[in-house]
Amino acid sequence: MEEVDTRFASTDGAVFDADIKTITIQNFLGVQGRIVIPFGGMEDGVWFIDGANGAGKSTILEAIAWSQFDSFLRTSMKADFAVNDTVASTLSGEAAECMVRLDFASGFSIERWRHPSSKGPRGKTGVRVYKNGRQLKELEKGEAKESQKALTERLGISFDQFARTVVLSSDTTQNFINSKADQRREIIEELLGLRRFEDYSVEMKAKNKSVATKLLEFDTRLASVEGKNSELTAQLNECDTTLKIQERKIKETQLDVDQKNKALQRATVDATRVADPSQYVPFSRCDPSERVLMWRLC
Repeated sequence: MEEVDTRFASTDGAVFDADIKTITIQNFLGVQGRIVIPFGGMEDGVWFIDGANGAGKSTILEAIAWSQFDSFLRTSMKADFAVNDTVASTLSGEAAECMVRLDFASGFSIERWRHPSSKGPRGKTGVRVYKNGRQLKELEKGEAKESQKALTERLGISFDQFARTVVLSSDTTQNFINSKADQRREIIEELLGLRRFEDYSVEMKAKNKSVATKLLEFDTRLASVEGKNSELTAQLNECDTTLKIQERKIKETQLDVDQKNKALQRATVDATRVADPSQYVPFSRCDPSERVLMWRLC
């Protein structure tokens, strides 16, 4: 959960205000030279751009998309098409530079440019980002992909989401409606800032899976320990049984030894009496148990 919160911390409370004030288009697609289109006086809501074929409706939409995302709404368009063909073939240097600049009411500005090469409308594309007139060079460092990634994070919306929900050109109007359920859900989650909860769910599932794996490993180890414990208990019981048997045998042996010692002592006494007549005791004074022996000796 902390990892998800950290990932979203940089964008929390910093929703990008995309209220366009002006659009400046220079040598872009069908535009030769420079034009400035003011949007500051337009009311909030859905804007419709109407005009005859070739009047430049799609050019305005493509300019908005290209400036922010370095991509075109029409899938057939390529980066080389950005520079006006006539300008690229007749002019050079800054005069031939293709440029689109979006100035927002918040003071944020995005200026994307493309230089044609000496061989035609093929060249390098770059982006300049400003905030209240100050260039934000931290968004322009590294490779073009890294710069675009940083800019997309600042905008808070990807090109695909932008094309499906914000700028609906003639060939993208039905994209959102025709999108699959999971695609529409992803778009809405991003727009409403609900992606965090989806990430929470993914992270919790991953952690639950990790805990379940560790628990299974613990259960396996516990079963192994219990098995060894049962085996050791059986061995201990066997040892106790053997020990009791040995103790009983020792007692029996000790008793037998004691009896034999007593018999040996009596035999020794009898032998002494036979060897030494002075040790004889009158028959009448003998212990009844010894009279038989005395009689036999006599």
